[in-house]
Amino acid sequence: MVNVPDGAGGYRFTVDLALLDPQLRTARVVRRSQPVGTGRSPTTVARDGNRLLWVNSQLFAARPAAPFTVTEVPGLR
Repeated sequence: MVNVPDGAGGYRFTVDLALLDPQLRTARVVRRSQPVGTGRSPTTVARDGNRLLWVNSQLFAARPAAPFTVTEVPGLR
């Protein structure tokens, strides 16, 4: 996950998709997801079939409240 300045003094979040070399020693970023605001601040990413999913953590919520949700990473498969 990448914190990207939003130009207004805040941040948006993206996910970089990287491919590992056959020896699992280096990775190359091949795509970046669409950015989302802090209301959907991701904490972890997992693959489900052809989809990448992230947990929406509510890190910036004044009062985090259940249920915490899972969202498909926008723009990456």
